[in-house]
Amino acid sequence: MIYAIGKWVLVLNELNKIDEVSMISVSKKLNLTYSHTVKLFHKFEKDKFITTVKKGRIRYVTLTAKGKKLSEICSGLITGVGNSRLHT
Repeated sequence: MIYAIGKWVLVLNELNKIDEVSMISVSKKLNLTYSHTVKLFHKFEKDKFITTVKKGRIRYVTLTAKGKKLSEICSGLITGVGNSRLHT
């Protein structure tokens, strides 16, 4: 049921839980391919929802203020889906 929302919503929700997270850890946690995760993050960065910083070989992601607002909206979607599944 959650997949109907879109994986990008799950990614934003995951980013909202942690201040700074590596791309690979998000990929593993959500069971996405690394290349798919990178493509999503490139789109997010282009739209200024996230910023990325490379530290050594690892690229870390942080939500911007714009990204946090969108993430809060998305977490409402996830909560709504979860609640509707309980009442059906």
